[in-house]
Amino acid sequence: MGENVRKNEGKKRMVGRVILIIVFLIALSFSSVYGEETKEKVAKKGDALEEVKKELTLEQALQSSLENNLKIKKALLDLDNAKIAYEKAKANNLQTESIIDMKKADLDWQKAQNNFEKTKQEAQLEVISEYINLKNLKEELPLKEENVKLSQGNLKRVKEKVKTGIAGEIDKLSACIDLQMAEDELNKTQRDLEKTSKNLILDTGIKNIGQFFLTTDFSEPTVNQSLTLKDFIEKALKNRKEIKFAQKDIEIAELEIEKLKMEDAPSLDIGKAVGELTLSRIAFEQEKIDIEKEVREKFNQLKNLEDELKLQALKFERGKKDFENAQEQFKLGLITSDELSSEKISYQEIKLNCEKSKGDYFLAYQEFLVSLGEKINLGSKNED
Repeated sequence: MGENVRKNEGKKRMVGRVILIIVFLIALSFSSVYGEETKEKVAKKGDALEEVKKELTLEQALQSSLENNLKIKKALLDLDNAKIAYEKAKANNLQTESIIDMKKADLDWQKAQNNFEKTKQEAQLEVISEYINLKNLKEELPLKEENVKLSQGNLKRVKEKVKTGIAGEIDKLSACIDLQMAEDELNKTQRDLEKTSKNLILDTGIKNIGQFFLTTDFSEPTVNQSLTLKDFIEKALKNRKEIKFAQKDIEIAELEIEKLKMEDAPSLDIGKAVGELTLSRIAFEQEKIDIEKEVREKFNQLKNLEDELKLQALKFERGKKDFENAQEQFKLGLITSDELSSEKISYQEIKLNCEKSKGDYFLAYQEFLVSLGEKINLGSKNED
């Protein structure tokens, strides 16, 4: 009898062990499946975040504008039409064999090509400006938001002081004004950000541009100091195609007069041609004046921005030291956390202003290159 009881107890223990093993295996299986599902979810979430955090360089924005910008597309169609007109003019000239007509056709085609290049450069300069502005605004927005939070906290504390009699209504009004100003600046930044984002989308065709990190940083390019303003003006007059076109207009006008004289044309016709020649020469001189003015303006703009860069660099060094001092004062308990936050915002704003100046100079440099008759240059900025 006792032996049977022992056998039954042994069987019960065996069954219990089997049940425990089964439960353990099930739990292990569930954990494995759940773990894989969790990993998969985390991976998908990471991929989604990675997809959101896309980068956009200035070069990519410019390339996209070449493909999608409506101004460039229209200019390209105009160029195609000009090419067709040029080919027709050449075909017609096979019968007339007019040297003057052929020179006019050649000049019109060259002007059409130059107009296309100018339109393309203008569109690219717009994209550069919008890219720089959007990058600055995206960095400025968090600072404006933090400033509103600080102003809200300050107003709350002032109201509590008013209740206890420590502060008066003037203090409360001052805090209200500070908050209103902070909110106004935030609202303006948000509106500017929305407008600039939309403009860049329209000019590049890149959708959801607000999700991109604008990663291009702008160095401090410098114009070759060995060249004077006079040197740059002479360079522009040599490079700019508008000068060559004006000279060719004069040549064609002179040929027109010679042709009329050879044909013994009426004096009124010859007089009109002489007037056209005079107008061509005036246009040539005016073109030189306009180019000189443009180069002078862009050159002076660069010089002013060079001075601004130096000033912003000094302000940055001062702001950095002020913030470091504020950190030490906070550790010693001499200032509050809000005062430290305020100093941090001031430092970040100074840093941002320094970056803005670099972006402004970069854009001005590109405009200067265009005024010299050269191409936009995103690489080396040193003028030879």
